[in-house]
Order: sequence, then structure tokens, then C-alpha cells
Amino acid sequence: PGHEAAREALVEALLDAGEPSRARRALDAWPSASRGRDPRHLRLDGRLALEHERRIESAAEVLGRAVAAAPNDAKARYLLARAFHA
Repeated sequence: PGHEAAREALVEALLDAGEPSRARRALDAWPSASRGRDPRHLRLDGRLALEHERRIESAAEVLGRAVAAAPNDAKARYLLARAFHA
């Protein structure tokens, strides 16, 4: 999808459905201009690393950047807390 909210919803739905490989492909298809800087991309990448790939340290680092970029993103804050607790 070309719309940011649609991309976000697609990745969320794939993660919720237990489709991490498809979610990774969707994240990798995120426009390169905003990949790694868009707080939504960072949050979703961190969620995938935390919940499905079990890369706790990487998830904490990415989620920390997501919270720094969007301090009011409650989902990112929650995921970061989970990563610190893991």
C-alpha cells in the first residue's frame, strides 16, 4: 500500500495473525526514504524483533528510537517496557 496508515495496518494485521515472515517482507517494502526514521516503522520493526524473532536487545534499541521519535506513542512505550522486562 502507498498510504502510511494502510502500511501500518497491514503489518499489524500480519503480526496479529502470526505471519512474521510476511510482516518482515511488508516492513522491508516500506519506502526507503522513511524506513528507519518513521516512528511507526520503528515500532513495528521492534515488535517483530521482540515478539517473533526473539531479538530482545535489538528490539529494545529500535523501540527506544521509536519512543524518542514519537514520545506519545503508547504502543511503542508498552513494547519498550516489555523488551526491558524480557
